[in-house]
Amino acid sequence: MIISLREELSWIKALGVYKDSSVLIFGDGTVGLGFAQFAKLKGASSVILVGHHKERLRLGNAVGANCTFNSKEKDYIEPIKESIGKVDFLIDTTGDQSFVAENLQLLKSEGRLALYGTPKVPSTGPEITDSRLVEIKTDEPNSHQETINYILRGEINPKNFYSYKMPLDRINEAFFNIANRKVAAKIIIEC
Repeated sequence: MIISLREELSWIKALGVYKDSSVLIFGDGTVGLGFAQFAKLKGASSVILVGHHKERLRLGNAVGANCTFNSKEKDYIEPIKESIGKVDFLIDTTGDQSFVAENLQLLKSEGRLALYGTPKVPSTGPEITDSRLVEIKTDEPNSHQETINYILRGEINPKNFYSYKMPLDRINEAFFNIANRKVAAKIIIEC
């Protein structure tokens, strides 16, 4: 879990999230939740998380998102435009090219777009070639101790990134639950 968290921290740092910036994250899985938490810890004043899993969106609020939107229940584009206008950073963790293309209108002209999600196959839309798209080069080893320090200081609660623990002899049940989306986050296997 620390390896995942340090990767997310390294991404936020490489993207250049700064104090009082605005960050819009698409995808409410554990990666999106981690991005939300680290964006807030790095000083973003507005962190918005868009997804479609109620429990994960609730966790989004717990880890620092100022607001969350369920993309399957209501429009989020107009409320975002009305509340903050356009955002400084847009991070996609879904890999859905058409979804990203539809939402570029929410990114400032000088904003930065980062695609974490692997593009869906078959493609859901045209390749994203927007000039605001940045290639992220992370430095995860140098974010490792910083991640641990956040945990030790209580600024990150690892329990927000997993649903529950299971013994090793129930690993098949854990895989079944993940495959069938019966968990909000990861499962910790105890050996």
